[in-house]
Parts: sequence; structure tokens; C-alpha cells
Amino acid sequence: MKYLKWLQMTPKLPYSDIDGIGRKLAAIHGIADLQRFTTPDSQELHSPYLLKNIEKAAKEIYIAIKNKMKIVIHIDIDNDGVTSGTLMYSNLKKFTDNVFYIHSQRSEGHSIDVTEDKIPDDTDLLIIIDSSTNSVEACKRITNNNIKVIVIDHHEQDLMNPYCTLVNPQQKGCEYPNKLISAAVVAWKVCQVLDEYFKTSHSEDYYDVVAIGLTGDVMSLMEYENRYIVYKGLSMKNEGIKSLLSEMKKDLNGLSSSDISYSISPCINAACRMDKIEVVIELLIETDPKKAKVLAKQVIAMNEERKKIQAKYVEELRPLIDDKDKCSIIINNEIGKGFKGLVAGEFCNELQKAIMVLSEDENDTYSGSYRAYNDFDLRSFLNSIPEVEYAAGHASVGGVRFKRCDLDKVQRYLNENLQAINNELEYIMEFDIEELNEGLIKKIESFYRISGKGFETGRFLISNIRPQKKDVLGKDRNTVKIPCTPMSRSYFYDDDELLKMTPSLSLMKFRTNEHYFSEEIMGKEIKAIGTLNFNEFKGFKGKVSKSSQLFLEDYRVVN
Repeated sequence: MKYLKWLQMTPKLPYSDIDGIGRKLAAIHGIADLQRFTTPDSQELHSPYLLKNIEKAAKEIYIAIKNKMKIVIHIDIDNDGVTSGTLMYSNLKKFTDNVFYIHSQRSEGHSIDVTEDKIPDDTDLLIIIDSSTNSVEACKRITNNNIKVIVIDHHEQDLMNPYCTLVNPQQKGCEYPNKLISAAVVAWKVCQVLDEYFKTSHSEDYYDVVAIGLTGDVMSLMEYENRYIVYKGLSMKNEGIKSLLSEMKKDLNGLSSSDISYSISPCINAACRMDKIEVVIELLIETDPKKAKVLAKQVIAMNEERKKIQAKYVEELRPLIDDKDKCSIIINNEIGKGFKGLVAGEFCNELQKAIMVLSEDENDTYSGSYRAYNDFDLRSFLNSIPEVEYAAGHASVGGVRFKRCDLDKVQRYLNENLQAINNELEYIMEFDIEELNEGLIKKIESFYRISGKGFETGRFLISNIRPQKKDVLGKDRNTVKIPCTPMSRSYFYDDDELLKMTPSLSLMKFRTNEHYFSEEIMGKEIKAIGTLNFNEFKGFKGKVSKSSQLFLEDYRVVN
């Protein structure tokens, strides 16, 4: 997408020209304490006892373990559900062998409502994680069968549920100060209390899994508690995750939150979307490196298949988008349930506007997924539309349903009441291409090592760029690489000599097509905005190649 305006971010704090790049970036973002922000410590953690009902829940689990009662964990069908559920299962397995798990598949739906019939009859305690805060009737039926129910969740509470012990920072009366945590964090807090009951420290083993749940569920990384969990969790211990990263050729000693967001979480979610959640559950609880490697390969293969299916849906559904709509509603009855959100998210990021991908239900309704751009609270907006039966999930990511006969009314309401897209691209600082070097880029990467919702990786404007050529990469030819040299050097060399020069910077555009970036621009001076990356690749015979890259968002030809 081409942007109408490029705007440099206004610094929130003053800084000096002689300050290092880290202090300059901190000042621009309004961060007063650079060390606290980039290397947080355990003082950022809040006491688990601030979570309402956590002592009661931990005591119920403790009693069940001591009395050798049968404990069943319900694992939800997404990144946060899998990480929080496997975390709890692995932790309880250290105390008892009488613990089991159940789950649905993505195509069947979320919450205990769709998995109730899978609960073993001899269950004594059911722990539901990352869902079912509002599943009042299901919890009532389960407790009527003499099964105690604990719900560990982080979603909004709409209904009072007296049929469970609820541990959820969103519930009324909960004093936990960080409301922006995922279910993995809440489950981990329960494990911290269990450590005190059993005089153990097992919860210390799960920072990595908690960080994956937190980051994968797109929780705020401006919260210092969340930053510490991710900072600590980037030192991966989980055998399954280490195998996954190794198979993807990731450097385990140089991980960032982006590796979670763009490598680990997509693989976990792919298994869920392909209705093979059991494979990724096994991966996360596996302790044997050889078995973990086999499972990791399976999960990666699923993610590759997921990419192909997603690309097919995107291509097929693109003609259904009306550019005039402020929120495009796409209706398609063939798209798999696990892909609606993915496709909506891809269009949302590409077109920078809200998207719904829906299909027909048996009861004359449309239902599916919504995605909102730039953290807009689309859930509340949709719930304000009289014709919408429900919008649930997170503010910018969730599900929606309304009657088929109301489609035109809903679309009209969206077009009349949603604000227009702000077609501006903000960047942090400007550099001449000749200023870029390994040291500078690595310092920038270090500053943005823990980035995500609330604190995105900074974009930079790079000038004095002369594109040398265009390479189209990948089996699907969906990545464009443009090696570049400084325009200022071109005055002293002819074209053949310039093509032989080692590029000063490579522009990289992912998930695009081979027509991106016109050949006519080669040799002309451009400016570009994107995120900086220093790539180090170990090739044949261990030879390491290094290159500076800009993950491209937009570019302009200089007059």
C-alpha cells in the first residue's frame, strides 16, 4: 500500500545529538529509564495473590493432588490456550500421575461448551484454561455431576458464574494491576502459588512457554511485567520449542520477541487451524529431544501447508473487497473455520482497515472473524450496532454474528459511522544509507528486542538509495529482494561496476508478488521506510555472510 504522508515521530522527551542511539530512541518513545525498559528485572512481577480467587483455586488443586483425585485440564484451541494448558499439565505432572487433558479442534469451536461430552465420567476436578468465563450453563451441568470446576482465563466477563472458581484479572473485584495479561500468565501465577504449597520452584521452568502465550496472544509489551516475562522467556528451555527453532535454523542465543511472533506462534496456531492440535500439545510437553525433533518437523510441515491454503483463500477472496467500504465484509461459505481470522488479518494489515470474513450458518445468520487496524476497539463498536447479535474476543481480534437479512444494514452502519483511514506512515529517525553499519543496526535491534503490541518495532527512513537490481525469491515467488548502493557513489562508477559492488543495504518485501517494485526504478534515487535488520547467515563450510536489510513498508522516487 502507498501512503499519502510520511511523518517523523515527534520525540516525547528531549535528547542531545551526542547521545547514543539507545538513549535517542528511548527519548523519542518517551522512555525515561532505558535500562529498566530494555533489561527489566523480577521486581516488575506482581504478587499472584492479587488475583481474585487464586488461593482458593490453588488450594483446590493442592487437595486434589494430595488425595490422588483425577484432574482433567481443558486446553483451548489457539496459541495462548495451548501454551497455558500444556504449562499447567506439565507442572501438575510433577506432583501427580492422575492428571489428563482434553481439547476440541478449531473447526468445532472454543470453550467447554463444545467439549463438555469429552470430560471423563470419573473426573474429580476440571481446570478450564483460556476460555469459558461466561460458560455458565455448561459449568452448572458439570458441577451437577459432582465435578469441581476451576476457570483460569483473561477474557472479559459478561456473566456472573457461580458454578466455578474463577481466576481472571478481568472479573469484578479483582485487584490485579496488570489487566493486559494472557491466560498463560494467569495459569503460571497459579503455578507460583502451588510452588508455595509444595515448597518447590517449578514455575521458574516455564518463562519461555508463558512468553509465547503472552506474545502470541498480542498482549501489551508496554507493561513492564509483560516485558520482564518475555525478556526472561527468550532463554528457551522447553525441549519442543528448542527443536522447533532449531529446525527453522534460528539462533537460540539471539532470539527476540519477533521470533515468537513470526516463527513460533504461527507454527502453534497452524496445528490448531489444521485441526491437529494434539500434535503441538505433544510437542510442548515432550522432554525427549529425538521425539521433539520429529514432532517439530510435523508442526513446521503443517505451517507450510497452512501458508499455501491461506494464500489460496486470499487470492480467491480479494475480488470481493470493495475499496469504498470502511470495513469490508467478505462472505464465503468454502473457507475453513480456522482460516477466517488469518485471511481477515492479512487483508486488514494490507489494506489498513477493518475486515470481516464470514460464512452462512444453518440458522440464517452470518458468523466469522473480525480484525481491526491499529488496535481500534472494533468489538465494542460492533456490539453497538443493533443488528449484531454478538461480537466477542479481544478488542481488535474476535468473532461476530448477525442475521443474513441484516447484512446491508450492518454494512451501511459501518460505512456511515467508522472513521476514515488515516493514511499516514510514521517513522522514528532518518539515516543516510552510508550511515548504516553493523554496530548501529545491532544497537537498534537490541532496543526493539522486546516489541509487539503497544511498542512496535521502529520504522526508519533511509535516503540516498540507488537500487541495483530486483531478485524474486521463494518457491511461491512472493519475496522481493532489492540490493542497493548509495546514490552518491554512482557518480564515480558505471552501471556494470555498480552491479558488482557489495550492496550497502538490501530492501526486502515479504508476502508480495513478483511485480512489486518496477524495473523502471532501477538506477534512480529513492527513499524508503521500513524496519532495520542485520542478517547473519552461516552457509557452506561454516562461512558466515552478513548483510544490512530494510524490511520495506513504502518507498518513493526522489525528484
